[in-house]
Amino acid sequence: MEMGTPGPSFYSKCLAIYKSEKDVNGQEFVLLAKKKNMPHEYRKVVKSLSYLYMNSKQFEKLLPVCDELIEWYPSNHKYHYFKAVSYQQLNDIESAKTEYRKAIELKPDDASSNMNLGMILFLKANSDFEEAIKSYESLAKPTNDDYQKSKQKLTVYRKKMREAEPMLLIAYKAKPNKNVKNALYNLYYKCKDYKTAKEYK
Repeated sequence: MEMGTPGPSFYSKCLAIYKSEKDVNGQEFVLLAKKKNMPHEYRKVVKSLSYLYMNSKQFEKLLPVCDELIEWYPSNHKYHYFKAVSYQQLNDIESAKTEYRKAIELKPDDASSNMNLGMILFLKANSDFEEAIKSYESLAKPTNDDYQKSKQKLTVYRKKMREAEPMLLIAYKAKPNKNVKNALYNLYYKCKDYKTAKEYK
């Protein structure tokens, strides 16, 4: 590789060796060399790098690769999903939510994007709901005004839980999952839809 530009089969064989050894750094080295030395294989290599970085959880490296792929393939939901996962793992939740929504716009029935976004929305609303209950119960002598304010907060958080409902349902229908099932149960129970909640108990 350092001496010239070997053919595609050379890179494929080198890559296969590193894959068999589960050597991520070796795979990255081969792909980066191929990207540099074989311009006509550039896009194909960038795709391979995206999967390598995704599977090896190198999310900071994955983000710029996703930007490149999205520019080339704007209608492919997969790269928005990869970008969303990267942001989520790097604790940039707002950016993750934006990218999950873009992925869902491109592929409304995508189970993974719906599940991840649905869980983000539900868990935040559920946490706020529980915090509101604890805050009210911590009051030594709650007034009627305290009760009404708490009631209003719970109504808001129930509404936010409902925003997650369609995504969780799509995800659960496509790939039944214990975490999603528990989320749906808690969502319906806390929204006082006890009949539907039983279906997910």
